[in-house]
Amino acid sequence: MEVVASRWAGHPDFKEPESIIDRRGRLAMHTATLTRHRAAPELIAALRAGTALPGDRLEALRRFTLAVLDRRGAVPEEELTAFLAAGYLPRNALDVVLGVGTYTISTFANRLVDAPLDPPLAAYAWTPADPVPTASA
Repeated sequence: MEVVASRWAGHPDFKEPESIIDRRGRLAMHTATLTRHRAAPELIAALRAGTALPGDRLEALRRFTLAVLDRRGAVPEEELTAFLAAGYLPRNALDVVLGVGTYTISTFANRLVDAPLDPPLAAYAWTPADPVPTASA
C-alpha cells in the first residue's frame, strides 16, 4: 500500500488508507463493547495499545488474528500450530477468518458512506495522543 499511497498522496481526492477517523470509530466501538461486557480494564488497555494481552490463550488469539491480517489468510504453519497449541480448534481458525472478513466488509461500507462516529461511542474514541495498535505489535 505504501507505493500506491505515496504515488497518489498529492492528489486532491487522496485519503490515507486508514484515517484517524477510522481509528477513532473502530477503537471506540470495540472499547464500548468490551466495557459493556465488563472486560478487565487491563485487557482493554492492552488491546488499545496493541500490546501483549493478559493470559496465554488470549495472546495466542491476538497473535493468530494479526497473522491472518498480515498474511491475508496465508498463515504460516508455525503460527497455526501455536494457535492450536493454545487450546483452539481448527474451526476457531476459521472463526477468526470469518471475523476478519466481516470486519473488512463493515469497514469498507463505513468508509464508502463516510459514516460518522455514533454519539454513544464518543466517550470511547481514540485520540491521536493515544497509542495506535499496529499489526506488528
